[in-house]
Amino acid sequence: MSRIAVFNQKGGVGKTTTVLNLAAGLCQQYHRPLLIDMDPQEHLTQIHEQANPSASQSLFGFYQDNKPLNQLEIVWGSIGSLIPAHKALIKVDTVFGKGPAVLNKLRLGLEAIEKDASPRDTIIDCCP
Repeated sequence: MSRIAVFNQKGGVGKTTTVLNLAAGLCQQYHRPLLIDMDPQEHLTQIHEQANPSASQSLFGFYQDNKPLNQLEIVWGSIGSLIPAHKALIKVDTVFGKGPAVLNKLRLGLEAIEKDASPRDTIIDCCP
C-alpha cells in the first residue's frame, strides 16, 4: 500500500483538509487508511470526536517513550484510524534532533506497524 505525506512550508494551505479528503476518497473504495497527525497544532486530532490524548498516548509517545505506533492508534469510525498529535510534538526537533535519524525512526515504526496489520494506505498530515 502507499504512504502519502501532505506537507507545505506554510500553514493554512489546506493540508489537513487534503488529508481528510484523501481518506474519504479511499473509504469510498473500501479502504481504511491510517492517518497520522504530525502537526503540533493538532487540527486533524481535534476533528476526531474522541481523541484527546496525553503526550504519551500521541505520536510524541512514539518518539519519547518508544511506544509502538499500533499502541497509539485510535479507530476513527468509517474513516479508518488515527495516530493523534500532541502539542509536545513541537519539541521533537529540539529534543531528538533533526534530519535522517528522526525520519528514519518514523519509517521503521511504519514498517513495524505494516507487518502486524493488513495492508492499508497511510496518509500523514505534516506540520509547516
